[in-house]
Parts: sequence; structure tokens; C-alpha cells
Amino acid sequence: MEQSSSGSKEKRIEFKRLGYRLELVISPDALECSAVYEPSATNGTPLNLQELKTYLAQAKIIEGLIDNAIDDLISAAAALKPLTGFVVARGTPMVPGEDGRIELAVTDSLDTSAESDEEAEECKLDTVDLKRVQSFFNVSAGQLIGIILRPGSGSTGKNVHGAPIY
Repeated sequence: MEQSSSGSKEKRIEFKRLGYRLELVISPDALECSAVYEPSATNGTPLNLQELKTYLAQAKIIEGLIDNAIDDLISAAAALKPLTGFVVARGTPMVPGEDGRIELAVTDSLDTSAESDEEAEECKLDTVDLKRVQSFFNVSAGQLIGIILRPGSGSTGKNVHGAPIY
């Protein structure tokens, strides 16, 4: 078993046996594992399912194994056909939650005095209106000022090694 890395930091694990060469390529984020299979021109036995499972275990590929892809890889190996970039495992990406925020229930009296949205935008970008120096929110005691919206929960993912992705 030989390991090497390229500039993109993908991990490559190579297995050479009499009859074939198998290389497992793990993406930089470890969310995908693909295989490169090359049968040799010399005598030897092709890759079988038990050997492939052993190699995947040695490479610590335990999550998201694609059974159909593994069966197709074994079929191609039995037919002595080479395969390149064949995805055999795919992790689960994490899903970020929605950001929390504060939604104001009151409005600024100066924001409503502009004649149109276009004029208000021009005032903000091009000029300074010295009559509109400061803005205050006038509220009464007990009046709702704003609503705190809590962040939404996302979901944890898993890479092909079974490690959680937050």
C-alpha cells in the first residue's frame, strides 16, 4: 500500500497485486472516494469483492459505500476492463442552519420621510442631508421593539471515514 498526495491535497492510496493495480482517491474534503482500476497484462487474478472490502477497510473508507458501484467495479475487474474515476463511496455533506437575526418591530421616522426609494438611495450614496443628522426610535414603555429570531438548526454530515462534519 502506497500513499501520496497531490497539490490539491487529495489523498491517493495505491494497492498493487499480481493481476491488477487499484488506486483509491479521496477528495480533499473527504466527501468522496473514487477508484482507478487497471488490470495487468501479465497473469494474475483480478480484484474480487473480499479484497476490495479489505482495501476499503485499510483506507478507512467506512461511510457511504455505494453497493451498486462496488458491484460494477468487481464486474469490470472480472472482465479485465480498466476503470478511472469510479465513485465507490460518498459521504453526507453538512447542511448549515439559518442564521439568527433581530427583526425590528419599529421603524425610523426619518426613513419614511423620503419621497421615494430612489431618492432615498441617492441621498445615502451621493449627498449628506444636514437636516437628517440623527435618527432615533421613539417608543413607549411596554411597546414591542423587536423580535429575536433564533438560529435554525442544521444537520451534521459525515465524511467517507465516518467522521462528523459540523
